[in-house]
Amino acid sequence: MLYAVQIMARISKNKASAFNPQTPLLTDPGRQMRSRLLDAATRMFKAKGLAAVSVSAVASAAEAFPSQVTYYFRTKDAMFVEAACREMLYVAQAAEQASKACRSAHTYLESLARSTLGQPGLSMFVEALVLTRRQPALQPLIARTMERLHHEGERAFTSVREARGWKVDQSDAVTAQRFWALVMALCLRNEALGIDARTTQNEVIRLLFDDFVDVSQSGTTGLHLIPGTKESAHGRRRAD
Repeated sequence: MLYAVQIMARISKNKASAFNPQTPLLTDPGRQMRSRLLDAATRMFKAKGLAAVSVSAVASAAEAFPSQVTYYFRTKDAMFVEAACREMLYVAQAAEQASKACRSAHTYLESLARSTLGQPGLSMFVEALVLTRRQPALQPLIARTMERLHHEGERAFTSVREARGWKVDQSDAVTAQRFWALVMALCLRNEALGIDARTTQNEVIRLLFDDFVDVSQSGTTGLHLIPGTKESAHGRRRAD
């Protein structure tokens, strides 16, 4: 499900350090340096993880000084959270693009699962969620990112549902929120237990598809998806 490039751009600009209201307004060279540092940090975080990346290593990769990292981001944790939020939005955007042409509920869920689970950006964001648990100053950016995930997820699902003629008995907002809650929870479990993402992709499909009834082959016009029931909008029971 997801996203406007403008949202990602905002995170990299002046307001990107919203958890640090003392950050000064940036000139164009300042924005360029900040973006270069964030890009370098993101590559390193994705390749090595948070613990294995130092401020000095990020500065070296960006051809900058360590003091510039702390000037623009204050701490390594703050830089990581910002990078994770940006990457999560990229993951969501890619999932939306990959899934919007799917014709059936199963292929739609399958595409979403494969486009999200196992992606480094999702793993980074889940780690950022855990990291901010004890760092309230870092929570506003996480909160805004979650809000965008839910909002754009609802928009994306509504667009596909209306195009396919699907019907649901819960709001599209709830459908989007459930998807992201499930994906993030399973990602966290996988990271903790070393479970292969491909196994979890099938689990997402199984857990979510049980809420849907596909009566597209029963002579009806259009596909009706009714979460929470085994019957279609026309009262037909789904074939097992």
